[in-house]
Amino acid sequence: MPSKLLIEQNMPAAENPLENPVTTNKSQSGVQSLEIGLSVLDVLIDHNEPMMLKDIAQVMQMHPAKCHRYLVSLIRKNYARKLDDGRYGLGDRVNTLAALGHSVFSQNNILERLTHIANEIKDTLNCGVQIAKWFSEGPIIIQSVEPDSPISIITRIGSRMPLTTSATGQLFASYQPDAVIQPLVTAEWQTDNEAIITEKWQNFSHLQAKIRTQGYA
Repeated sequence: MPSKLLIEQNMPAAENPLENPVTTNKSQSGVQSLEIGLSVLDVLIDHNEPMMLKDIAQVMQMHPAKCHRYLVSLIRKNYARKLDDGRYGLGDRVNTLAALGHSVFSQNNILERLTHIANEIKDTLNCGVQIAKWFSEGPIIIQSVEPDSPISIITRIGSRMPLTTSATGQLFASYQPDAVIQPLVTAEWQTDNEAIITEKWQNFSHLQAKIRTQGYA
């Protein structure tokens, strides 16, 4: 994972590791700001769902303004993202790494078996097939099987599928608790109008029931 080493300009030459490449030992101190930033990221990962700034700061026992600066840096590097409702969640870079890590997520080779089935579907229907897994941010593609046709549309591994506008998202949303789904779909609607949200949620609930009845989206 690439990183940048930031050195204060007023650091004495003897303390600057780039200007004085002396032999170091295992007890050498690290970059404190990097460790704090990674700790903020750990909070988002451990909580497993988007959080408000004040809650992150409380866990970190840090002033919200200082915590916000670390979040801004994480957002710039795509390790975190800010939702429309003001909460902070994991960024696409973390989700992609998690998805790739789950490519070997089972001792029983579940993904290998699923990929075999996906290839059978691809050969039968001559279409691309993607395998998705549920994460805290929603369903994410963890495997993709391309069709044999010269032109195809493939969703890249690590892509998060929207819950309201993709068949994958709608299917996963139909089998998750409302307490988990409702904040995510509300964020996708991008509106604070409670009447519109209520109407949209009722329509989405009807769609969920239909999908559960028919078994597909």
